[in-house]
Amino acid sequence: MELVYGATTVVGGETFSGPVPAANVEFNTIKGFMNGPELRGQNKLIAIVAGQVLEEKPHQEPYHFRVLNESSLVDLTSAITSDRNMRWTAPESDNTTWALFAIMSASPISAAAGPLERGWSEEDDGFLGQSDPFGPGAYKMRVPELKALFDGSFAAGVNMMVIHGYAYGGKYEGTTWSSFTPFQHQFTESWSYRQPAWAHLNDTILYVARNPLVLRTGTPKVDIAFYYYENPYKGTSGESPAYPTGDFNTHGYTFEYIGPNIITSEQTEVRGGILLPDGPAFKALVLYNETLITPDASNTFLKFARQGLPIYIIAEAFSASVLPKHGIVPRASIQGGCDAEDLYTFWRSDATMSGNDFVYLYNSGVSGVFTYEEVYGAIRLTVTLSANQTTIVAFSTISKTSAPHAVFYSSNIERIRETDQGGLEAWVTDISDDARCHAPAADYSRLDGNTTTIDIGVLETLVPWTEIPGLEQASGIGTYVAHFNLSHIHQKAVLIDFGPMLNTLRAWVNGRLVPAIDPADPVSDVSRLVVEGTNTIQIEVTSTLFNAVKASVEHVRSAGDGVKNRAHYADTEWAEFGLVGPVELRILRRIGVY
Repeated sequence: MELVYGATTVVGGETFSGPVPAANVEFNTIKGFMNGPELRGQNKLIAIVAGQVLEEKPHQEPYHFRVLNESSLVDLTSAITSDRNMRWTAPESDNTTWALFAIMSASPISAAAGPLERGWSEEDDGFLGQSDPFGPGAYKMRVPELKALFDGSFAAGVNMMVIHGYAYGGKYEGTTWSSFTPFQHQFTESWSYRQPAWAHLNDTILYVARNPLVLRTGTPKVDIAFYYYENPYKGTSGESPAYPTGDFNTHGYTFEYIGPNIITSEQTEVRGGILLPDGPAFKALVLYNETLITPDASNTFLKFARQGLPIYIIAEAFSASVLPKHGIVPRASIQGGCDAEDLYTFWRSDATMSGNDFVYLYNSGVSGVFTYEEVYGAIRLTVTLSANQTTIVAFSTISKTSAPHAVFYSSNIERIRETDQGGLEAWVTDISDDARCHAPAADYSRLDGNTTTIDIGVLETLVPWTEIPGLEQASGIGTYVAHFNLSHIHQKAVLIDFGPMLNTLRAWVNGRLVPAIDPADPVSDVSRLVVEGTNTIQIEVTSTLFNAVKASVEHVRSAGDGVKNRAHYADTEWAEFGLVGPVELRILRRIGVY
């Protein structure tokens, strides 16, 4: 419910008689936050109250700040007549003023009267835009974009995530399909069952749940500490950053900022040349271009240096490349000349409890092969990560029975799991398709709109829906079905490469669900799902609601208002969705390792 207010004042001893105070459009406007001035219909009166004014603070018209006597508040709702008039005499006392407030729910003029514009002015768009990196435009965020936001946060050590659901999903005054949308479609994203991807979203949510489960285990470990006096949260961006973006990540180092309160705390210690050894276990401390330092912190730095902690005092550009020369190596050390500028790591150690350490890896750059060593001084590990792919590697200090493992394999091996694999490759052709399109009802009256099934028939090639007649402006769920034959499957590993995922994707082989598919590396092992002879694969992909909103932008209403930023929808090209392939079936030989 959106409230508006009418107000007037009555001098003590005088009588107010007449219509209930009407809602003042300007009085109900807070620039950059609430609704702009607009023509309104008959607002629904909820209550009228009066209170004695103790203090009135001057403010720019039409705003008033009044302090009321709480014990004087009186409910006058019962005094209102059916024609919205009232009569009330304010209690008589010397030099007192009473404020009379009418509280109403906003009821905009019907959408049929024409499009209503409301919201922020152009100069105020940054008020919320700064807090939403994916604005403007509701229903535009793709699930892989949402996952990427999670992945980057995990790499920074964030281990609790919150996503927005619908603010309100029921019937709302002056609202059409696709239901109430806050801020008149200016910002994304409110996730709900009305979006085509909703049925698949649990795959992403479970992924998000599993990662924090690991990232809350044990204690975070960080390579380098930057001392920063003023504000530890400035980081590497904005004006006058604590440390300009450098090459620490390129060389595999993680770093964090600490201030004087931590430095001088009684719990802060250096042991074995390591700062806070039972916590982040910093290997070195850097003061970069610092001009302020407290006397206590200065004395503490001197003590730490005598205890063997490497301290760097830098007044100009500083490269992390000097650290290995001084024996300071990152926990995750990149070998073989690999550039790890876009590879982020986050380390959690639970060695004292479970005997396990966990390393989270996130490749925000191009696909690559990264080789790590200096893990417990003895382990070299090769990790292949596609662009935007993540993985978690676990190490254990507890002695276990040795098992076979590969230290090298030739290029004709597709991947190594419990067995080496190598083999042939085949393509999936003659794919049939149908699509369930989500769109508003013809009169835009139903919040859930219409779901229409369109049979596309056989596709010779996989193309985006924007290139398929009848689906050019569609939002919804597409279902693709194909058949393939296999023989001697006990000797084979079967992988399916689904090609680029434009939003979400689920698949079934012979009616059995394929495990959740990684958008960054959409290849699944279906060896346990295939059978000898004919096999059937069904693939389901979804879109956002962007295209459907774009097609209906002149008719969509939320709380009586049209889409605020219509140009964003009108000027943006139709978004591409669907299964675009190529979808590839890989048949690999199984070779046992003994």
